[in-house]
Amino acid sequence: MKKRVLTSLLVFSVFALVGPLIWTACPQSVRYGCGRLSREIFGLIVLTFPTILFSAGEPTPSVVSLAEANIVFFVLIGALVGLVPPRAMYMVLMYLAMCALVAGLGGYYARFRLSEFRWPAFGAALLLYAIPFRAVFWTATGPRLRSTGGMVTERKT
Repeated sequence: MKKRVLTSLLVFSVFALVGPLIWTACPQSVRYGCGRLSREIFGLIVLTFPTILFSAGEPTPSVVSLAEANIVFFVLIGALVGLVPPRAMYMVLMYLAMCALVAGLGGYYARFRLSEFRWPAFGAALLLYAIPFRAVFWTATGPRLRSTGGMVTERKT
């Protein structure tokens, strides 16, 4: 259990850097542009960098402190995921809870108007959020196939 919790903390703390990395990688014209692509990218930044809303949606000069808060936020989520038993049903429930949290965050960002909701950014964020959940589940359960001599067989659980 200790290994699973530490792995989960590590995976989610690394994932916490995705939003700030997208923020720093995007040029100013994309971040502050008025085109559809720039709005979707900024929506993805908001969904993967939720602590950006502590600064009313615009990063302040203290982006480092917002990134630190983002890491703390995701470490707390990682701790919860690490404490859950490594069964597929529990991981799916935790992922669905995270999806609901992201949907609420996206709704808040869109002022709870469906016409302003960023659906492509929401879909991309859900795919990105699936990566750490899958990594934690895979490290907790191990690979599903094992090698026995020259033959590959199903692992018995």
